[in-house]
Amino acid sequence: MNTGTYENIPTWTKVVLVLSGIYNIIWGGLVAAFPTEFLALGGFTDLTPITLTLMKGMAMMVAVYGLTYIVSAPNYLKYWPVVLAGFLARVFGPIGFLVNVQEGVFTWDIGIMIIFNDLIWLPFYAVMMFGIYKHLRAK
Repeated sequence: MNTGTYENIPTWTKVVLVLSGIYNIIWGGLVAAFPTEFLALGGFTDLTPITLTLMKGMAMMVAVYGLTYIVSAPNYLKYWPVVLAGFLARVFGPIGFLVNVQEGVFTWDIGIMIIFNDLIWLPFYAVMMFGIYKHLRAK
């Protein structure tokens, strides 16, 4: 790849960003539509209206990020801040989960969500971040 230009963007980056975008749109939409059910998976059953409202808002942000991943898919180097935000979300999601497990807020049962929401995407975003680093350094 010519790191000084936007030529020769690898196909796999486009596929990953589109799939990640679709996943986030579906996940965010489902959580926004069924917040009580998703919170129950984590053992949260005594829910206040504000908790449900916050969950719906967070879910809609996830869905909007999905749209940005799809928009950035043709050229991840040009839209590198979107990829950076996705990378950071995939790094801090598991960290936040572990902190909350340690504090007794979450149980290990809902860790499956971290696998699908963060860990399976993290290696791809990390490699894209390395490509972004090389690209920006070459400028």
